[in-house]
Amino acid sequence: MSTKQKSKAPAKGRTAAKGKAAAKGKAKNAATPSVPGPPSIADHPRAVVRVRQMKGWGALAGFAIGALIGVRAGLPLFDTGLRALVIGVAGYLLAWIAAVQVWRQIVVAEIRAVERRLDEREAQDQIVREARAAEQAAENEAQAATAAG
Repeated sequence: MSTKQKSKAPAKGRTAAKGKAAAKGKAKNAATPSVPGPPSIADHPRAVVRVRQMKGWGALAGFAIGALIGVRAGLPLFDTGLRALVIGVAGYLLAWIAAVQVWRQIVVAEIRAVERRLDEREAQDQIVREARAAEQAAENEAQAATAAG
């Protein structure tokens, strides 16, 4: 080996690749206008947290039920653990499906409530605009009457 050290290019790690991907994504997102799409549970801040919690509780409940069944049946420890894991995964999936279905309904109900409030606000604004227009017309008529008479 020679005494001269070869210059190496900096190694590209995960963080460098992530940084480039993030910068590319930011540039792409900045160039494209945001168009609202259909309602998404993944975009709802409370839904994401609650679905994650329900999946965890479903997995824990499934695991506990599987372990309890295995112990009461007198199965060996390995079989009890395997059964508990399988039932835990099933509980995870069932809880996930149930949570998504419930939150779909909640998100749709929230959207309808917001639309209803906006419609009510628009109706109130329309009433106010009509009242102001009537007041303005009455003022104009009064001014015309005083100017003529």
